Amino acid sequence: MHWVKEQLKTISLFSQLSDEELDAIVHIATVRTCKPKTIVFMQGDPLDRVFFIDVEALQQKR
Repeated sequence: MHWVKEQLKTISLFSQLSDEELDAIVHIATVRTCKPKTIVFMQGDPLDRVFFIDVEALQQKR
C-alpha cells in the first residue's frame, strides 16, 4: 500500500507527518473499491472512521 502513503503526502493535513507517522496510518488503512452509486456512508453513522475518495479515479470513469 505504498501508493496510499504517497497519496496521503499530497493532502495538506498529512503533508508534514514523518514517514513513521504515515506508516502508522497506512497500517490501519483499508482500501475499498466501490461500484457506481454505492452508498459509502450516511448521515448519522457512527464517527469511527474517515473516508478519502479518489476524485481523479471518479473522473476517469465518467
